[in-house]
This record gives sequence, C-alpha cells and structure tokens, in this order.
Amino acid sequence: MAMGGAVTEGVLDGGDAVRRSAEEPPEPEPESEPDQLSDQEPAPGQEHSERGALRRLVAVASVGSTNAELQARYARAPGEWPHLSALIAGSQTAGRGRLGRTWETPPGQAMTASLVLQPQVSRESLGWITILTGLAVSRAIAALPAADPGRPRPSIATKWPNDVLVGGAPYLEGWGEGRKVAGILTELLPVSATPPTARTNAATPTAVIVGIGINLTQGPEHLPVPSATSLREAGIEPLEPRAMLLAVAAELAPILHAWEASGGGAPPAELREAVRQRSWTLGRDVRVDLPGGRQLTGQARDLDEAGHLLVLDTRGEEHVVLAGDVQHVRAASAG
Repeated sequence: MAMGGAVTEGVLDGGDAVRRSAEEPPEPEPESEPDQLSDQEPAPGQEHSERGALRRLVAVASVGSTNAELQARYARAPGEWPHLSALIAGSQTAGRGRLGRTWETPPGQAMTASLVLQPQVSRESLGWITILTGLAVSRAIAALPAADPGRPRPSIATKWPNDVLVGGAPYLEGWGEGRKVAGILTELLPVSATPPTARTNAATPTAVIVGIGINLTQGPEHLPVPSATSLREAGIEPLEPRAMLLAVAAELAPILHAWEASGGGAPPAELREAVRQRSWTLGRDVRVDLPGGRQLTGQARDLDEAGHLLVLDTRGEEHVVLAGDVQHVRAASAG
C-alpha cells in the first residue's frame, strides 16, 4: 500500500516530488566576494584548491533562504549555474525546510548552502538525491575529529528522508538517542527553467536545488528545538562553513558519479548498502505522520527502488511511504 501523495515537481522527499513553489523569485543578494567558476567539471582527484569538487562557488553575507536565493539566480541566468555549483551564505533569516518549516541561523555558526545538481539519472529516481546527499553529509561529518579525545565519539547517522543525526544523547520522544545536526531540502526546478546542456536531456531537462544546513557551533540558546544540536555541542570539532561545504562536496561528487555510471536508475547496490548501514531509521520502530493527518506505526524495514520507505505495520502489512515525517519510537517491549 502506498502512503502519501505525489505531484510532479517541487520538494523531493525520499523518492516523492511534492508541490512546486509559485512564489516570485526574490531579487538576488549582492555577493560578499568574487565567485569562482570553472568551465569544466573536475575529474576525481583534480579538484580546484579553492572550490574543491564544485564547478562554481558564490558567497553572500546573508539571505532569507539559500534555496530561494539560488532559485532566483538560476531563473535569471541558468547557464551560469552548472552541475555542482553552489551558493553559501554567512547567515539565513528565513531558512526553509520540509512541511513549510522556517528558521534563522546566526552569522558564522552554521553552514547554510544550496547546490545546483543536474544528475544524469531518470526522473523517477530523483528522490534518491536527498538520501544520497544525506549520506555525503554524514560521511563528511563522520570524518571530523573529536573536540575532546577523551570523550566517546558519537555515532553519525541519517534519518529518512532528509536529516542527519548525532547519537549519544538522552532518549527524546520521536528522536531516540539522536539529535538533528543537519538537514536537507531538495527542490526540483521546473523544466521550463532548465535549458538543455551536455548533462541534461533535451526533451526533459532536469535540474534540482539541494539546500544543506549543518549546525556547527551554536550553543543551546541558539538551537531552535530540543531535538537539535550542533557539532560543537556534540563533541565534534567543526570546520568553518566554507570548508564544511567543500568537505560535503568532496563526498557528494563521487557518489553522484557512481550513481550516473550505474545507469541512472536506482543507485548501485554498494551505494544502497552504504545508505542502509548509515541509516538511523531502518530496523527501528517508527511512527510516520502522513499527509492529511494520518499516522502509520510499524517497523521501518528497507527502501524500495525509488527510495521510498517500506514500513511493516503491526498487522504484518507492508506500506510504501512516499512522504511523511518519521518519528522514532520505543520498541513495544521496551520498558
């Protein structure tokens, strides 16, 4: 049984595309420093020293939302934003998340950036972008050193469809021992806004904007909810925002390359297994808040070919979750 609705373009939730924003793009913010642009996609091991695996990197001091800002810039000059180009902001005043959530990020305390991706994959498999980006973010964070070598290093995992968690915290309803340190928002750009390029299909050109937010140094007073943390609060030595973005891009670029090289359908077996191994959700008891106010309770078993979550309910019926807010719950046998 499939749970959750699907439209054609908009926010991509783990295999599902939900709504297209009809908002008028805002006027672009001025750049805080000159951008860096490459006409060629870097080959593995040949990254540019200043922008790593990125084709273009633009920095601005502050924006409402990096996704909205990049959409505005892309709408005005799509040819200037090739695959693996990025915009990074020193702060956000109206960051956007799933389900219409918004938040602010203090200057310099978080990595807030958005990337343009033009993956050479089928449109039916685009929901994997959010999941694979989460894998890249979790790998980049897991490679960082502990702030205190004497403190146990927390685990890093992903929560379907778009969160990255740090483990080792006291139990919290809906989150277990995990706390959110990063989030991802993927938005499919309208076909009319995407000119055909060497990386896109002339009939159905595809481009997506992937927004990534990573809490770096915020203290409890700057974290919006009890379920959130920052790298510093979790005992992980953070990078400065630009370096953190480059670390994520260094993980994401080869993941996308391997996906494309496998044919552009579901990711290859090794990537899907890496996603499973990194997942905090799979194998756990969950409650899924579905569109329309419905709820589904059961065990998260696996991901299907499109990246949808497979949940086995208490009656033994398997449900395919296209979109929803997943809460981790205690197992029925837990005290």
